[in-house]
Amino acid sequence: MKDLLASGGNVLLQLEEAGYEGVYAGGMVRDLLCGREPRDMDIACSAPVHILRSLFPGGKILGPRGCEIFLLPLEEAHVQIFSYAGSSLEKDLERRDLTVNALALRRRGELAGSKESVSDVFAGRLRFNGRGEDRLAEDPLRALRLLRFAAALPGFRADEDSVRLCRTVRTDLPDCPGERIGREVRLGLGGKAPLFLRNLQRTGLLEAVFPNLAISREDFLRLLETEKVLEEWNAPLHLRAAAIFSFPEQGNPPDEEGATLAERSLQTFGWSTSLIGRTADLVRFKNLLQQTVSSGALAAIMAEKGPSFSADLIQFSMALSLPEERRPMLKENAMTLLAMAMRKSMEDEILPTGGEILRQFAIPSGRIAGELRKRAERENLERGFSDRGAAFAFLERETGKTGIRDKKE
Repeated sequence: MKDLLASGGNVLLQLEEAGYEGVYAGGMVRDLLCGREPRDMDIACSAPVHILRSLFPGGKILGPRGCEIFLLPLEEAHVQIFSYAGSSLEKDLERRDLTVNALALRRRGELAGSKESVSDVFAGRLRFNGRGEDRLAEDPLRALRLLRFAAALPGFRADEDSVRLCRTVRTDLPDCPGERIGREVRLGLGGKAPLFLRNLQRTGLLEAVFPNLAISREDFLRLLETEKVLEEWNAPLHLRAAAIFSFPEQGNPPDEEGATLAERSLQTFGWSTSLIGRTADLVRFKNLLQQTVSSGALAAIMAEKGPSFSADLIQFSMALSLPEERRPMLKENAMTLLAMAMRKSMEDEILPTGGEILRQFAIPSGRIAGELRKRAERENLERGFSDRGAAFAFLERETGKTGIRDKKE
């Protein structure tokens, strides 16, 4: 924390020396007041954005005209600098979303903001700053921010009057950029996901955030139970997101409808391709391990998606609260996947390379060697080779059985 404050203090000092006011602001001050290490460094200043560019050449301007922020990279963190040029610090704080974020801290330690803001920090109370109707009219996304903070900030709870007020912005929320909605959803699910989803449902915002999600009351309660388990296990985001699209339960895998819904929803959020893909695959195969599954099908998943996904799938299947009669199959399939993961970890020591296959069987380079290698990979996953010699013996039988050495490219 000391290094972070020292770096930020140098930025504030440069602003002062150039004749401008600069202060720490928003969530950073809230966290410092609570004795927590700030995750982000936010600075508010009276300098216009174009002046910031000349004062700090290493930074860059982001955001649409009129809502720009100046992003300045430092060794310890990125600093977001907001300008209130033409206004004042007091007016800037009045327009902040929540009372606990309407605070500023000057370089010499002076705290700026209302007594109400300070009281709310120490009471752990989250409510809109000033008239909630005004704050939501300025930016409907603040409804999601309230619920996100309630889920992500330890020791804080949303004020009931503010929560009820969020119901009024349901129709406006879809007009907000998907990336902004996606950021709030990501942070909300990363905290107390059951609380975040329950508050979305209470305020009617669940439909606005996930417009094509059809879920019954009974299934929503099951979703909350699943999210509670995943939270207790400190499960990663893609497992928590996958749970949202896993109800109602499909009888047989793959659940392509649920996977497609997950992909489309998360794409509008601007989430990364890898995160979307992992989430959709968990939805697609969520029931797989509850079924009688051939070793070939499990080997295909292990070969394509790797041990990490297989471990996620086992964990996700366990979190879905399976009926007692399905648990033996989950246990059996999990043990099979574990054995395959161990075999896959030894592939480099056991399996011959493409070049070794070319030399051993005197075949031309190209797809034939690749095909043989894939057959060896699959056989190793399903049954396991004791050593490299056993792998070559298997490939010898494959070439003799199929006449592959006689194929021409």
